[in-house]
Order: sequence, then C-alpha cells, then structure tokens
Amino acid sequence: IQTPDGRQYDVLIDINRMTGEKGGDDTHYLVVISNITEQKNAERKLVKIANFDNLTGLVNRSLLLDRLEHAIDSAAAHDHTVAVLFVDLDRFKGINDSLGHDYGDKLLRVIANRMLNQASKSDTVARLGGDEFVIVMEEVESESAVSSFVSQLIESIETPISLGKEVLRVSCSVGISFFPDDATDPAELLKQADVAMYTAKKNTLSAFIYYTKEMNERAIERLALENRVKSAYEEEVFENYYQPIVNLTTGKTEGVELLLRCHFNNEWISPAAFIPVLEELRHIIELTRKATDTAINDLQQWYAEGYTGYVSINLSALHFKTHFDLDYIEERLTEAGLPRTALRFEITEGVLIDKSDEVLLELKRIRDAGFKLALDDFGTGYSSLSYLRRFPLDVLKIDKSFIDDVKESVEENALVQTTINLALSLKMDCIAEGIEHTEQVQYLLNHGCYRMQGYFFSRPVNAEDIRPCLCKTWSSPE
Repeated sequence: IQTPDGRQYDVLIDINRMTGEKGGDDTHYLVVISNITEQKNAERKLVKIANFDNLTGLVNRSLLLDRLEHAIDSAAAHDHTVAVLFVDLDRFKGINDSLGHDYGDKLLRVIANRMLNQASKSDTVARLGGDEFVIVMEEVESESAVSSFVSQLIESIETPISLGKEVLRVSCSVGISFFPDDATDPAELLKQADVAMYTAKKNTLSAFIYYTKEMNERAIERLALENRVKSAYEEEVFENYYQPIVNLTTGKTEGVELLLRCHFNNEWISPAAFIPVLEELRHIIELTRKATDTAINDLQQWYAEGYTGYVSINLSALHFKTHFDLDYIEERLTEAGLPRTALRFEITEGVLIDKSDEVLLELKRIRDAGFKLALDDFGTGYSSLSYLRRFPLDVLKIDKSFIDDVKESVEENALVQTTINLALSLKMDCIAEGIEHTEQVQYLLNHGCYRMQGYFFSRPVNAEDIRPCLCKTWSSPE
C-alpha cells in the first residue's frame, strides 16, 4: 500500500467475519493489517543474492541456466535458433594484480554495462564469475546476424576505459554454440561455447569462434573480409569506375553507371563482397556522398570536352532510412555548372519493400528536384507491378541474369520481351544490362530495346579510361 506522503509498504491483510453471540443479523468484520515490509525486503534480497551477481547486477549461473532452459523450450516449440556466447576477458588478471581489485571491480561493472547496452531486451546477459560472461540470444535469424553482433560487442568491450588516472584497455575472446545444431541441453550448450571460447583464445586470427568447424570457417572469412573493408574505407582506396550506357538508335553514349571498385593490399575485393559489409557498417552513405562528389568533378571535365550525358548513381536502402541530402547534391551541381539531368539515381526492388510510404515521399522529393529514377535489377526481387504504378520511376533495367540465356531459353526470352513491353506501355525507358554477345544485341534491337550496357561495349573503367567511350559513335552489329 502507499501512504499519502508517497511511502510504500508491504502489508499482510487478514479479514475475519464476526457475528453476534445470539446469531443475529449483526455482522462485523475484523481487519488486521500487518506491516511486513522488512520481511519482504529480506526475501527480495535473498532472491537477488540467489539469482543475480552481487558485483555487476547481472544474472548469475543459476538464473542463467533457468532462462536458457526456457529459451530452449520456446525455440523447440517454435522452430527457432538460440545462440550462446561465452565471453572471457583477456589479460584481466594482470589488471587486478597491478592496479588492485578495486580497479578490477570497476572495470567489470563498465564491461557489464557495455554488454547490456549491446544486447537486445530479449537477450540474457550473465556473469558466471571472475571475468567470464555469457549472453543468450533468442530467435536468432542467421549466423551472419550473430557475427555482426559479436563484432560490435568486441569493438565495444575493447574501447578504452578511463578509471581515475588510468586508461585501461581490455580485449576478449568469444565462443559461440547453437541450439539445436550443437546441443539441446543448457549445460551442454554452455560447455560447447566454453570450448569454442578457449579455442578463440589460442587463435591469433579471430577473437570469436563457432563451435562447429564449418560455421567457424565462414565466421573467420567474414571477419577477415569485414576487417579488410574497414581498412580499405579508412585508407580511402575505393575508386569510381564507370560503364557506358549506349543508345543504338542514336549511336551515342547516353550515360554511364558509377560502379565502386576496391583494390586493397594488392588484391581486388569484389563489390558483391564489400557492398553488404559497407551497408552493415553504415559506411555506404558517406562513401556514396564522396563518390558522387568525385563523379560531379569528372562530369565537369567531360562536359567541357563535349559530353552531354549523365552519371547514374546507385542508392542503398539506408539512404531512405535517413533524410537524403539533395540540397548538397544540387549545390554541388550548381557550383560545377551542371544541369540536373547530369545525374540520375538507381534503386533496387528491395528499397521499395521496407516502409514504402516513407520511400515514396523520398522518391517524389528526388523526382521533383529534377532527377530521373531507375529501377535496377528488375525481375530478380519481388517484381510487383504495383511498384511500377505507385512509385515515380523513369527507367526499367533488365537484370543480366535474364539476358545471359536470351538466345538459349524460350522462357527467358519471354521474360525479357514482357519486361520490354511493360516498360513501353508505362512510357518508361528500358535498359538491358550485362550485354556480352552480338546475338543478345540483335535480339534486343529486334524486340524494341535500344538502350544497352555491358562488356560488349566496355568493361567498367576509371574516369580517364572512360573518356574515349563518352563521345564515341556506336553502330549496330551487322
């Protein structure tokens, strides 16, 4: 109960019915209210001692095993995956020995809070004792989602910590096991994660390891790729390459598509590999801005040499989760003396799926500013005709996968023809990607698609090497 002055008490209320001595109608009730606040506080303290770590306030081993058992039961019932992360701090004993247990305790509290901040509400974060922690992740979507979380967790833990006059740096090793792949018993899952953690401690290449060999190999490859892409981004080695988009009715290069390339430590990193990592790290927005800056500078030079076409820039779904900075692009074009038609933007079908109302507003804003919009890789995603009607799109690009077999498969030919007819009926331009052979060019010309892009005309090349293609006169194959 709560008193008028705001104080709260735990009480025990006992109500007894009292009747008169002669059994009359006189009925009374005796209410006894006992203050049991101290007793309840003692019980809560015992529950906390029994289930939570006294130093960090995290779940302890007893409650962890109970929650893990419930998580496994739920996962088994709903066909979900549970991940168990065993986290051990590296060289923590040296901090305790050199600076004392007071510093060590404060460090553990900071690390515990960082883990809680990284974890979701459905995750369980526990301290087993010493410098050992466990995180239980429920309803895991994929192995890559766990890899991403662990990478962020390690980065958070390794961030320097200021305690008094000392700046402390700790690293960690993480072992990961999965229900139902590795074990179905809570204690066994913990054991498997513990074994993987000790393997991680001995591994100089990776700070985290999956219990199964196959997953471990993929995780190490993923981490190595992520580190390479991070380093490439920090060292600014991404470069603009351009591929011509040709109109064979006019024989002109109407535009070029901007395609990022990365050469790092004497090897090329494939765009199919680095783009998902850049998106996951959220570097893609800033990198696109820099690439657009460079493209505008290149356009300024090309226009001075007689080129009148455009550069087409790919936008990520992340660009539509923040306010797309059109003002900056318009300002840069004005500074360079270039028209709005010098730039256009490409999106994929995946952008249109998520939060479609917000995406629609952003696309209209881009279109209203005078920029054309192209739908890239049409046919590889959800391919809903409603997108073409609802969103302000100007160009439909047929994906390379449909063009590859155009001379062999009647079904593929039908899909290409349908897409061309669809674009024409909606008064949209149609561009075929991935053109490599004369037969493909001839088929497309015969069926009303005159705009093409692919190795048949030119591979993606840098700003200097694209120059001969910009004002070249292209002719149709005989």
